[in-house]
Amino acid sequence: MKDWLESLYGLIWPPRCPSCGTEVERRGAWCEGCLAEVWALRQLAVARRGPLVRCTALTHYRGGVKHVLRDMKFRGQRKDALCLSSLLERLPASSLVGDCDCVVPVPISERRRRVRGFNQTEVLFEAWAREKGLEWCPEVLVRVRDTEAQWKLSKRERKANLTDAFRVADDAKIRGRRVLLVDDIYTTGATMEVCASLLVRSGASQVSGLVMASETETR
Repeated sequence: MKDWLESLYGLIWPPRCPSCGTEVERRGAWCEGCLAEVWALRQLAVARRGPLVRCTALTHYRGGVKHVLRDMKFRGQRKDALCLSSLLERLPASSLVGDCDCVVPVPISERRRRVRGFNQTEVLFEAWAREKGLEWCPEVLVRVRDTEAQWKLSKRERKANLTDAFRVADDAKIRGRRVLLVDDIYTTGATMEVCASLLVRSGASQVSGLVMASETETR
């Protein structure tokens, strides 16, 4: 019965590329052209002696990726979230997973969670982390106040904007462990650096980063 209903659903509402609307083979898939436009697995530039040992980005922040992320963050829509989370399947088997013990998402404030209904980073990465056998730890980091969007600010303003914006709520989960810190978008890197610094000061042995999208070029 379930298979029949899924087949009927597929006939009425066939899966489509989130960018151009072309029909694709399965839900969450992209057409070849739009995937080629956004897919850009690369290592981003991080501070040489900073708290992040590396930060990997999956895509460019443009096209369908930008459209879906903006719908999630500013319109509270998650109907196309699978189109982004499915991109994690393209990560090489040996990439990242062997270098971490647990996954910590960058948090949003409680006010934004109430308005939006979800943390988009958790929606994108949780199923992947659990599938890889990595401990999912959304309770470790807490955002204690709202902040301005980093892209609007100067370098000096960015630092002040993030001062005391986060805290580690459960350091026992990360003490002596290799943490993979995940977020949706890497803009200036300031948020990832601040969160990674807190995790290291709270006992993490290593912090790597993984983001869905970035406009930043390779290191």
